[in-house]
Amino acid sequence: MDTTDSLSKQQQRSTLSQEKILNDIISYLESSLPLKYSIKCQYLAAQQIRQAGQTRTSLKYLNSLSVMPRLSDQPNKVIHDEILFYLLTYSDDAHLLDYYIRHELYTQAFENKCSLTVFRDHIYMPLLKRNHIKHLFNYILSHNNLNSFTHHLKFICTYLNEQEMYHSLQQLQLFMNDFINAAITSVKLFTLNRTTYIDLFEKRLNYLQNALECFQQGKVDTEQSMIKIQSTTNKIDLQLEITRYIYTQLKRLNTNGSNILINCPTVFDGKESIFKLISGLITISDTITNAFNLINKITKEMNFSPTEVFVPCAEQIGKRRDYRSLQQLLQLVRENGYTDNKLYDDIIESCVRHSGSDVEQSREQDTLVQMIKND
Repeated sequence: MDTTDSLSKQQQRSTLSQEKILNDIISYLESSLPLKYSIKCQYLAAQQIRQAGQTRTSLKYLNSLSVMPRLSDQPNKVIHDEILFYLLTYSDDAHLLDYYIRHELYTQAFENKCSLTVFRDHIYMPLLKRNHIKHLFNYILSHNNLNSFTHHLKFICTYLNEQEMYHSLQQLQLFMNDFINAAITSVKLFTLNRTTYIDLFEKRLNYLQNALECFQQGKVDTEQSMIKIQSTTNKIDLQLEITRYIYTQLKRLNTNGSNILINCPTVFDGKESIFKLISGLITISDTITNAFNLINKITKEMNFSPTEVFVPCAEQIGKRRDYRSLQQLLQLVRENGYTDNKLYDDIIESCVRHSGSDVEQSREQDTLVQMIKND
């Protein structure tokens, strides 16, 4: 057992030693290669950061230019071939692709047949970080071979989604003409790391509008997909209306609403979060009528039961002891076709239960109790 472990460790050390030797050889050979124009630009940019404040005629600035790597007129093919020999003979796809990307030999990199993870880690993500992803897109378009890259690009989409890199994800989805998923990504951009409804209105409404545009361009194959898209589109339209309304009310109250609409609930969230949104609408609205119009739309769109929506609304009104608003709520419930007497009674009971029990409230409470239909 000890002998086996010892041999294994020796093999690991040997492998690491060989890899280090190979890396040293490649580094030495690369140091003799001419630099690409973009690498020269990166060098100049770094120098400008270090020497901020120096004039372009200062001695230090001129000295820095004098040591800048120079680009020879002709690439050194001999050195390049030597590097490729070592990489192809003794290394793997990852190191080979790193070399190609490092020296902007993009065509050679794109023509390499590699695994999904190697493509992600050694082609796509390095290009993305360099802001050079357009070179891959242009290569695919110019060779008219999107189909041959589809499997790899879908793998990248999954990774970008898991990492919540939604801007980069949507860029790729649009390139692939995957407008339906690009629309979903726009919704995620609207909700990601949101803080207040002021922020949603002033900086993020365009994401929802972009989502609607993407849905219009997308192709749907099945009726089930069409129903799902229509449902999402309805939610987007509703959230646009809610966001504009809340923004107006918050401006009227001169607040950002962070203490009322905690965690900025939207109709794209779960049930409990949407109920918090409804509660917030009751709290910030100038009239119960304005709030009810939106709450009623949410109730129907999300297929909630009237009881689970309007009884908590009555609770909020009861806490404020706003009996006039309760009368308006009861009237609006009736006018909008909710005729169940039990719902009517539950609304009243919820308001009374949460309005307190001091003497000043007793007369109003007695009046409400008398309105209950079912004893």
